Amino acid sequence: MRFRVLIPLIVLSLAASGSSGCNQPDPPDAASQQGTPAKAPPMPAAPAVEATAATGPDIQQQRVELPGASVRGFETTQLMAKLGGYVQTIGKVGEEEIDVGSYVKEGTILAVLSVPEMENQLAEKEALVRQANSIVKQSEAVIRQREAGLDQRNAEVRQTAAQLKEKEALLTLSQAKRDRILDLISKGRIGAENRDEVVFAVSAAEAAITAVNADIDTAKANVTAAEADRDKAQADKQSAEEHVKVAQAAADQLTTLLQYATIKAPFDGVITHRLVDRGAFVRSATSNSGAMPLFEITRIDKVRVIAWVPNSQVAGIQTGQHTSFDSIGGLPGAQLNGTVTRIAKTLDSDTRMMRLEVHFPNPTMDAVTDAPVYLKPGMFGRLTVNGKQEH
Repeated sequence: MRFRVLIPLIVLSLAASGSSGCNQPDPPDAASQQGTPAKAPPMPAAPAVEATAATGPDIQQQRVELPGASVRGFETTQLMAKLGGYVQTIGKVGEEEIDVGSYVKEGTILAVLSVPEMENQLAEKEALVRQANSIVKQSEAVIRQREAGLDQRNAEVRQTAAQLKEKEALLTLSQAKRDRILDLISKGRIGAENRDEVVFAVSAAEAAITAVNADIDTAKANVTAAEADRDKAQADKQSAEEHVKVAQAAADQLTTLLQYATIKAPFDGVITHRLVDRGAFVRSATSNSGAMPLFEITRIDKVRVIAWVPNSQVAGIQTGQHTSFDSIGGLPGAQLNGTVTRIAKTLDSDTRMMRLEVHFPNPTMDAVTDAPVYLKPGMFGRLTVNGKQEH
């Protein structure tokens, strides 16, 4: 019975020692005989992260380092020409012609294009405006003439009305005289031969009144005709004024278009590219794929530091978190403190990373030396998001 117990224990012991021996590394000479396996290339280092907790509110306390953060101008614009033409002049800053590196103010004239055919069209439209204005003045003169004729016709109406009163007075007098004579004749104080004279006088007065009434009707008709002439002259003036508006609108349109022949700086900034010289033909950028920019201008009084956050770290990134920008090429030792200004809140579909921006005034103060630091677009360095939000 004792031997039966010892034999299983010996077998188990040998099995255990054999299995442990299989996990031991080969001796050096055995390894050299089998050949040393090639080492796998190291994986790229992920952004350094220090987190106090992986979930919950403390996720905002993580520290993320984002290498390769780049500096960009706050605004960058390529200036195209709306009109096709030849570069007539290049603007100047002081005595120097505007070129790469020139700092310009908003509204500074960078270049002026010559567009001869449009200038000729503008001259034609301006001539049409002057012609239309001349017609308006002629219409105004005709209106004054018609109004004077109307005044004359109204005066004639008043004059005939006065004549009517005069003739009515004469009729009244003639009738009174006739009645008196007829009374004397009926009483036999005078002869009947006096009756014809007074009766004729009354008839003549009545005929004169009829004639004056006809003159009044004629004068009133003349007034109506004069009013119609005046109204027509006023309508002609309104038509002429509308022609002025049409001609002026066409001239204004060309004037507005020609303003695009003057290329101006849209904001304060530095010229980063100049792509034209005097005499060069510039194609219109309107529906023209062959058009090219004349200048490129970048705003540098304020800059953006742009970094990309990996998918695994975007949950802990929010606006207002403290940041530190250092290891900047060309600015050894500089450290600029800021806050997360903008985040894209979506990931790029190709890189699966989220855009993050920190805005800095330029220059900004070094956090260590308190000296002004000027950032130039194109610089890059390391952006560290410290996690804590600014309140």
